[in-house]
Amino acid sequence: MKFTEHTVYLIIMKITRLFLILFFCFFLITCEDDHIKQVRIELCGPAGTASTNSTEGTLMNNKILYKDFNKRNYPGLQSIVFTACLHSERSTTDCIVKLFNLTDSISIEGSTLSAGSVSGTWVETGNLADALPLHPIDLTVLIRSEYPNISVSMSAAYLYIDMN
Repeated sequence: MKFTEHTVYLIIMKITRLFLILFFCFFLITCEDDHIKQVRIELCGPAGTASTNSTEGTLMNNKILYKDFNKRNYPGLQSIVFTACLHSERSTTDCIVKLFNLTDSISIEGSTLSAGSVSGTWVETGNLADALPLHPIDLTVLIRSEYPNISVSMSAAYLYIDMN
């Protein structure tokens, strides 16, 4: 049996297609668990800092506001961690921040972070998943100085949400 050049070309194309289909199926099988495992939400970053010199605390909802945060939007939720870079005019005075639920007018239990560093120190909470409510909330940050009239600031802050 004699094959024409065109017939050989068609056979090669069919074999190539079959190989690509098998390769794609193998790729899908090996990547079936390839979904998002962590989400990082920027609360405060390069766009601006949060600062105060008040010991009473200042709500930063004019600069930092995550509207309608809902932990139910993260399937397989394992943990939510709040992390921030805190600065102080004096290393003997702590910058104190905590997450604040504007919807229910209450701070988030376990979310308080503090550090006294002129150059900035990164600090993080433990898992806050159980402390956040099951309904949507407007989330912001409350910042305060440990001592009056000493400026403190937060140059960056994130929520890290881990899912399985």
